[in-house]
Amino acid sequence: MTKPIPSLPKVALVGVSGYGRIHYDLIQKAVDLGLIELAAVVIINPEEEAAIIAHLKEQDIRVYRAFDHFLAIERGSLDLCFLPTAIHSHAPMTVAAMHAGMNVLVEKPLAGSIDQADWIIDAQKKTGKFVAVGFQDMYMEETRRLKARILEGAIGKLKSIRFMGLWPRPVSYYKRNYWTGKLVVDGVQTLDSPLNNAFAHFINLSLFLAGTEPNSTATTKLIDAELLRAHAIESFDTGIIRAQSPEGVQFWFGASHACDTLIEPILEIEGTEGRAMWYYDDRCEILKENVIAEKWPVPDAFVARWEMFKAVIYKLANSTVLLSTPISAREHAALIEAAYQSTEIKSVVPSHVDRVLVENGKKGDYIPAIRGLTEALKQAFDQGSTLSETVFKVDQAV
Repeated sequence: MTKPIPSLPKVALVGVSGYGRIHYDLIQKAVDLGLIELAAVVIINPEEEAAIIAHLKEQDIRVYRAFDHFLAIERGSLDLCFLPTAIHSHAPMTVAAMHAGMNVLVEKPLAGSIDQADWIIDAQKKTGKFVAVGFQDMYMEETRRLKARILEGAIGKLKSIRFMGLWPRPVSYYKRNYWTGKLVVDGVQTLDSPLNNAFAHFINLSLFLAGTEPNSTATTKLIDAELLRAHAIESFDTGIIRAQSPEGVQFWFGASHACDTLIEPILEIEGTEGRAMWYYDDRCEILKENVIAEKWPVPDAFVARWEMFKAVIYKLANSTVLLSTPISAREHAALIEAAYQSTEIKSVVPSHVDRVLVENGKKGDYIPAIRGLTEALKQAFDQGSTLSETVFKVDQAV
């Protein structure tokens, strides 16, 4: 008797614009490899995505204009839902999808508040569905290797982890949608910022590396935060957060979008007997007495995203596959919320902001770059200090 061929997992995608296009392309790759079946897509802006809609309909893939309508029709029929959506929608959409019988891959950060994160965690327990969070570095073998080496004592007892990154963003970046740079959207706490969006990966990665077990993430207590803005936004575009774990590990996180210099993310993990350096999209090194003892490549973000997609798909059939979980990602959300609650966001004095035109960009588009920030942030990173404790003085902000 011939065994029946098992059907492929049926998946849905909510959104194909912006970052959703990356999810769409990766789903198409998985479809081409025979890993999944794309059954339904939600597209709320059909006029802008007419070509994709036509392509989907040619393949008999159901297209919906509203998330609620999608849930009502597809309830109980799909295995997995991809949610590359806005921060304020993460919790309500994830919870609704789980209650409709779907597992979920939700984009980072998990949510804009601890309450929203806990809502997701509670719904996961009630429904028995899994939620994977889109912190793509967490799905790489190279990340697990570094964590294992830290736990094995390759650099001695862990003392501190510092992260720094500068990614210049023009005015158009904050005008690309209605929620970027906002603190609250549609009554939901969002807290969009470099440390809760573009650079959220590296705070989450740092907390994971400091976890005392192979799959755990460190909890933290905020020490202080320095939050500044040069862009005309509600939130901050430049910030430093300092925190500490119960085990005494010191954390320093500093990043900005209001800068004229690109510095790709760097993590420095210091121990009592050495240190590790993690360079975004490049390499990881373990050093003893400033000599490289171990070194391995770190894949770029495109590879990491594909590893994440494969893990989430394989999880449907194999419960042992490791994911970035809501319980782990909650620690990032808790630290960000604590930072906002601890201090006021200060606007940088306009006379200390340079207008840097964007080459090959839209006419008139520019970056409001804080003068002297690059060197000040480098100094703060080296010292583990705030900007106001360096050459960048607090009188540059009001």
